[in-house]
Amino acid sequence: MAAARRFLTALSPHLSDFGRDALVDAWRALLPAHSVVAAPYGLRTRMRLVRTETIVLTGGHAAAQPDDRIPADSLVTLWNHAYRVAPSDDADALAVSTGTGVPLAPDALAAAATAVAGELGLSAVRVFRLDQDDVDATRELVRAFRRLTDLPVTVVAHAASVADTVTALRGCRLVVGHDETATAVAASIGLAVVRLDSVTDVTEAYLAIRAGAAGPITGAAGPISDATPSDGARTLAFTLDAWARGRLSTADLRAARTDVTRSSDLIGA
Repeated sequence: MAAARRFLTALSPHLSDFGRDALVDAWRALLPAHSVVAAPYGLRTRMRLVRTETIVLTGGHAAAQPDDRIPADSLVTLWNHAYRVAPSDDADALAVSTGTGVPLAPDALAAAATAVAGELGLSAVRVFRLDQDDVDATRELVRAFRRLTDLPVTVVAHAASVADTVTALRGCRLVVGHDETATAVAASIGLAVVRLDSVTDVTEAYLAIRAGAAGPITGAAGPISDATPSDGARTLAFTLDAWARGRLSTADLRAARTDVTRSSDLIGA
């Protein structure tokens, strides 16, 4: 009898709560049911995996991964496409997220974003708290917005439901933030997205947000992702599915690792 096959997750500690949940949700939706085992792995889980063939799924870039790990973050865009997630026709809010360690000061981010929201005629600001550790940073950003604008400012706190957080994103016309998974999800929906990874100055932030609102989806290092899934993400999904169903050997999957991940690095590109 063939050994059972499972995917294990090895997610970066630097991912937000939303980032981890979105990746695992996408993998579980696209790969065979019950084949994805999410970390942390307790003793009971480890016992269940005895005599089980495993492949480790990660986020990140192929070049940075050991040979026994496969970066599968690009499947998030395929997952969004498969579920036909699309922007709302009456989207009129500005989405902003921040986090611990973000270089841009809350007052500077709020000032730049408020200026663009006024130019676009947006009617509300939604501040997304994507990680429990971001409570203080989110509170500071909300206070900064409320000192600058009369627009309604609300907090959207991610609470394990990726669907609820994505639904809140759908009601926004422009998404500004530093979270690579959230901005990639928003971009795959078709929203205008601006990543402010290394911006520290209010003028620089304003120019980046204004350009992102008026032009193509951009980030600090260029395009983030397409609104439709790439061929690389499709190839990766089919290959992993074939392995999980026993149609491809583990040795063949490891040998094909470079081919199936070559064009799959969409998040944080």
